Amino acid sequence: MALGIGAAFYYYTNPEVAEHISRSVFQNFFLSNMITTLITTSILFPSYLVCGIFLSILCVINVSMTIVLYYACSAPFELVSLNIIVCIPTSLLLLCYSYVITVDLKETGEKEQRVRSLFNISSEALIIHKDGILMDVNPTFEKMFQVTEESILYPVPAAIWEFLPDFDRSMIRQRGRAGSHTSTNNMNEDEVFETYGTNTLGENFAVQVKAKTVKHLSGHVGILSIIDTRAQKKLMEADQALRKAEAISDAKINFLTTVSHEVRTPINGILASVEIVENTQLDYTQRDFLNCIKDSANYLLDLITAILDFSKIEAGRMELQKIEFNMITMLEETMNIVCRTAQERELEMLLMVDPEVPVVMIGDPYRVKQILLNFLSNAIKCTPEGHVIVRVKLSRSAASTLSSSVVEHTVRFEVEDSGIGIKEEQIDNLFTAFLQLDGSQKKFQGTGLGLSISKRLCSLMGGEIGVQSKYGNGSTFWFTSVLQSNHASLTHGTLCQSLSLYNSNNRVLVHTNNEQFVCSRIKGYVLDKNPNVCNSAINYFSMMKVDMMPLHREDELLALVQDMVHGSVNSQDVYIILTPELQASTVATIRQQLDAAGDTCPLIYWILIQ
Repeated sequence: MALGIGAAFYYYTNPEVAEHISRSVFQNFFLSNMITTLITTSILFPSYLVCGIFLSILCVINVSMTIVLYYACSAPFELVSLNIIVCIPTSLLLLCYSYVITVDLKETGEKEQRVRSLFNISSEALIIHKDGILMDVNPTFEKMFQVTEESILYPVPAAIWEFLPDFDRSMIRQRGRAGSHTSTNNMNEDEVFETYGTNTLGENFAVQVKAKTVKHLSGHVGILSIIDTRAQKKLMEADQALRKAEAISDAKINFLTTVSHEVRTPINGILASVEIVENTQLDYTQRDFLNCIKDSANYLLDLITAILDFSKIEAGRMELQKIEFNMITMLEETMNIVCRTAQERELEMLLMVDPEVPVVMIGDPYRVKQILLNFLSNAIKCTPEGHVIVRVKLSRSAASTLSSSVVEHTVRFEVEDSGIGIKEEQIDNLFTAFLQLDGSQKKFQGTGLGLSISKRLCSLMGGEIGVQSKYGNGSTFWFTSVLQSNHASLTHGTLCQSLSLYNSNNRVLVHTNNEQFVCSRIKGYVLDKNPNVCNSAINYFSMMKVDMMPLHREDELLALVQDMVHGSVNSQDVYIILTPELQASTVATIRQQLDAAGDTCPLIYWILIQ
């Protein structure tokens, strides 16, 4: 542009030059020089903003110099007009061209960035090579082969066969030559094969390679996708092992289910036959043999049930029911099952239910009963004398997240015994399957499955399980279960209050010997050497608004009867007396005093505790 301006000034300031040089040369030179300058500017500055600024500056300079030439140097008007008319539209066209180029370059850059991002984040190791010489690799390749991009590309690029020994030079050359003679459709097809790779630590591992040849400006370029198949093979092996284990578990459960049903039938036949024989005349030796047969058959039934339940839980096929049941009825049925065994061992069985416990609940009563029976059986088996107490408490209540009319309760069940207890070092392993205690407790061993099954059932019911014990002082096994009830469900306390013996006038209507009369008060007394029995009786009758007083010795009972006989008490009151089996002399004395009192003696209900 400077050359064109200088030539124009030289031409118009030196008229004698026109004689030697054609005027049109200067005119065309100036105009073509200006257009060339504008095009060069648009090429050197592809950004349309920068290009627009420079083009505007050049246009201003061109117009300014044209005006100067017109007024100062008397340049022809047609030359000035032509210069301005050609310069400005050319600048606008070049500016539009620069804008299109800028947008295209931006889209190309973004596309390259997206492709590069996909290249870098790919979970497959990617290689770009030319005739086996690496041109580029992604971070996954670096991790897989324990290398860095700088070490394998600079200063001398590495070759593929350093990492894929079976991928030799001849294979690459043949693929390259084949790619140069094949069509575009054939080049797009992937070649997949299995081989092994070697990392920089010298470790060999199985890989799957996908090879592809693409056409590039510099010729044909190869792309390799490498997948480490170690994890895939391990996953396939694990899946096959899982399927095999599930098939074995299903076969085992089916076998145990079939066998248990087949074995139960003859065992039940044996038990039925034993019960029939027990009703016949037997001597002590024969009865001992029958008891042995009966105990062995019951033990075998329990063992079959435990193994079947354990197998179902292990296989994840144990399903819990969700039905309504009466908590009090369920507890009584559970106590009745073991009551006979407890009586044979002369143990006292007690049941204590908190007033807050709902009567009707929703859950699986059979599994709750199963855990309770396991605890009770262990307690009775390990308690030579004393008592076994079942306590039911309400630990927590909260509204259900599924329904506004349902309340979820965490109910705690406890079974306390006065047996031999458990050593501290053995408590942590009590709920392990097939574990049997050693030492002096061997005579109380079972299958080792009951507590383990109970723990897993508690987990299925959303509860916990535990034990508190001190060796020599008994044990307390407990578990919790999440059960449901309706908002308006009747509790044990409200149920007992509805059974109150008193009417609205605090009077009691008593029926006896086809007669009835009204008394003002019912009083009760309980005599037992076990304070837990006394407390249980007091709590039970207190819910019916009957005051119970404990008696500690038989002479206190005799003094109470003597006061009744001599009129020291109100004859219109009714008395309830609970006692265990008394000594014959005590019973004879009481009968003698009552007979002597005649009709002056108040009404007494005497209940024998067994």
